Amino acid sequence: MKLIEHIPHGRENAIAMRELSERLNIDPRTLRALIQQERERGEPICSDWERSGYFLPARFIIVSSGAALDQREPLLTV
Repeated sequence: MKLIEHIPHGRENAIAMRELSERLNIDPRTLRALIQQERERGEPICSDWERSGYFLPARFIIVSSGAALDQREPLLTV
């Protein structure tokens, strides 16, 4: 199972780093490195440090550079 499949959608469902690292049986440092690799591959993994957790946006829109958009939406630019 891929890392991304363990990360829930929506800020309200954020999974704590400790819980995620325990599920994957890896240490937090390795988890942070894996998260960074996935982000570099284009996965929109978000983090909420108030809740100390990771989540995927509940929804996001893909736009090309310069397009108008609603700034309240999470954004993935291509």
